[in-house]
Amino acid sequence: MSYKKLLQELSPQELAESFVFPVKLSAKQQKAADLLLTEARQKVREKMTDTEKLTGRLMGLKFRMEDYFRADKPNSEYSFGLNYIQTISSLLNIGLGLFKRTVKEPCY
Repeated sequence: MSYKKLLQELSPQELAESFVFPVKLSAKQQKAADLLLTEARQKVREKMTDTEKLTGRLMGLKFRMEDYFRADKPNSEYSFGLNYIQTISSLLNIGLGLFKRTVKEPCY
C-alpha cells in the first residue's frame, strides 16, 4: 500500500504510531547504530540470571532440533549435538535441582 493511500485512511499521527518507516543510514551512522545495539544487548545479557540464560539456550536448542526434523534431508547447518551436550552439562552444573544427583559415588 502506498503512502498516499495510507494517508487517505489514517491520520499522520496514526501512521506514526503504527508503522516503522525505513530510514536510510550512512555507513558511519549504521556503524554507530550497530555499536549502540551491541552495547544494549550486552547490558541485558549481564543482568540475566543463570536460569534465564539456560532457558534461552534450551529454547534455541529446541528450535534447531525442530528445524532439523522438519528438513527433507539431513543438513549440517542444523547440527545441534554439541549444543545439546553443553546445555545438559549446564543443567548439571548450575544446580537447578533438575537432574541433581544426591549420591556421592558414580552411578553405573
